Amino acid sequence: MKKLAVLLLLAGSCTGECAKDATSAVVGKAIEVGKGTATGIASGVQDGRKHAESADGAIVVSNAKELAEHGAMTLGEVIE
Repeated sequence: MKKLAVLLLLAGSCTGECAKDATSAVVGKAIEVGKGTATGIASGVQDGRKHAESADGAIVVSNAKELAEHGAMTLGEVIE
């Protein structure tokens, strides 16, 4: 939000390359924050699914190590 305010102030006082650099910085930070938020949401969903008790007793595994700790899986047939 602070960078947006700076951008608005700079937009009126500079042109050309200065405005381009200021806009680039603000957009870059917005993308960085958005990606961080999305990553945090995905991580929270995964953690929540793993640690919440399932109504049917299901266990959520997300990698081979966790699968090996709780059981095994056999591939019977590949159909193309």
